Amino acid sequence: MLKDHRTITGDSWIKFFLLRGYDYFLSRTYDYKYADASNNLDPCTREMITVPDSSVSQACYGQTEINYVIVKPAGNEFLFWKGKNFQTIYFNDDLIVFKRIK
Repeated sequence: MLKDHRTITGDSWIKFFLLRGYDYFLSRTYDYKYADASNNLDPCTREMITVPDSSVSQACYGQTEINYVIVKPAGNEFLFWKGKNFQTIYFNDDLIVFKRIK
């Protein structure tokens, strides 16, 4: 699973709720952290959320074997709905869960 830590409030509870371990989720973090050269963050998580159908993102999805994405319904989810590689499996006012179609 990939979640957008930048926009989802209380997303740490998702890890606790699913009891899958700390490393089960990948997260996109705040943009300034990707700009810091000393941080060594892999840009895949940012790319997979901001441009999910790009060739870079698709390669990242393949490498990480991510099948589900959790985002807030404000902004980024538009590209998931517009693309042909994802379908909505859950939606409420606070979260949208997309499943990757292989």
